[in-house]
Amino acid sequence: MSLFKNISPLPLLIRGLVYLSAALAFSYVTADPDLWGHIKFGGATWDLGGVPKTDPYSYTAFGQPWVNHEWLTEVIFFLIYIALGSTGLLAFKFLLGLVIIHLMSQLYLAREKNMTAYLVHFFLLIPVMAPGFMVRPHLLTFLFLTLLMVILQKYYDGDDRAILWAPPLMMVWTNCHGGVLAGMGLLGIVTGVEIIRALAKKDTRGKRLAIIYALSWLAVMANPYGYELWIFFINSLGTSRPIGEWEPVGIFSFEKWPLKIMVGLFLLSLFLPTRKRVWEIAIILATIIYGFKHQRHSVLIAIVMTPYLPMQIGYLLKGWDITARFGRLHKDFRVTAQTIVILFLVGQFYALGDKHAANDFKILVEPTIYPTHAAQFMLANNIDGNILTPIDWGEYIIWKRPDSKVSADGRFRTVYPEEVLTQGAHLRNGLPKGKELIENYPTEIILIKKNEHARKIIATLPAWGKIYDDPISQIYVRKTDPVYERAQKNQLVRPTDPPTYHFPG
Repeated sequence: MSLFKNISPLPLLIRGLVYLSAALAFSYVTADPDLWGHIKFGGATWDLGGVPKTDPYSYTAFGQPWVNHEWLTEVIFFLIYIALGSTGLLAFKFLLGLVIIHLMSQLYLAREKNMTAYLVHFFLLIPVMAPGFMVRPHLLTFLFLTLLMVILQKYYDGDDRAILWAPPLMMVWTNCHGGVLAGMGLLGIVTGVEIIRALAKKDTRGKRLAIIYALSWLAVMANPYGYELWIFFINSLGTSRPIGEWEPVGIFSFEKWPLKIMVGLFLLSLFLPTRKRVWEIAIILATIIYGFKHQRHSVLIAIVMTPYLPMQIGYLLKGWDITARFGRLHKDFRVTAQTIVILFLVGQFYALGDKHAANDFKILVEPTIYPTHAAQFMLANNIDGNILTPIDWGEYIIWKRPDSKVSADGRFRTVYPEEVLTQGAHLRNGLPKGKELIENYPTEIILIKKNEHARKIIATLPAWGKIYDDPISQIYVRKTDPVYERAQKNQLVRPTDPPTYHFPG
């Protein structure tokens, strides 16, 4: 007992508070639009024993080359799903998030013990990361980027063997997600900075990093497409995407305010008389530029900044370590306060369980987001064919109507020609050129969102008639189609049983 007499449980409670806050923030249960495709494509890769090289799922790009840079993650998702269902996928996401928080916590607490700085930083970090925590392959980029930061920090803290993990990390990363491009870019910046520093100071680290970086390039070629994957990455990097998450972060808006506070603290830290590594400042600045250019990459800013920023916050808050000040309080007050924190943690843990229990610990398919009723109608009436769909419904329809083909889905430029994507954008925005997507391809069925401008274009097409309507979707077929005649005679079945809310819907 004497070993633990002088150990305060407060740091452990603070870490518990951070971990539980992360678990709550990362517990988003609604299905991502591409989840159906990720599982289906992973299953196809598993069954085939290799990555499909051409597209079998669409009628606008059928047989076109398909660059699937997420194939390994999709196989992982597929194996988890067939073993444990969507509950397993939620558990995978949950555990991966906690591993990231734990790795970053360990990295900070191995150097500093200021729990006030720890709380401030991680309570800013968690809401920045939370919007990205859906079951998507980019979760692996969050993990691998964290591991890269751990490798670099341990290497510069004196563990020369740590950097040897960089090439194998990159080899796995390049087969899991295209975010490896960011990883190689950041490692390249570190290498470049250190080579310049080595020339000035005759340091061997620059030479060692150059060798590791060259080995990392060899490692990333170990993918099903070889160097062609990197040609694809480079070609697609500068191409705009008409998708919300690829839009820039508004600098003067209130959105993403925790991220902007973090960036503001980083800029302030540049004027503090604290220890700084040039390469670390360089990669943070690079991720800030890239992350503000595309909203979906804003999480990368927070991850790259985490080994650096809490140390700087600790300097600003020196003398305000909550654990030191707490230890000076009366024992009875400390016991009471810690009991309250424990009860709060228990309550939050119960709230986390209750949140998932309400959905039977499964991923939710929200019928106000996805066309579950329309898919049920198509199933009841054996409606199949070439289905024009919104991009974010494409993979849902691939899953629900496996005998049909879609016009587009979330694979985007990895398979679809630019003209298909452009025509789809025109149709979605109600522009006359949107008709080309219907007329230039063998479209047989049109499934659209009721609140999009596409219905204005379709209303001008006399050859098409509506056969289905619900609060979020409409279905059209050609008036020469027997299905349309059945609709006119009220012979189509309208299911009355609601579809399940549980994945796959």
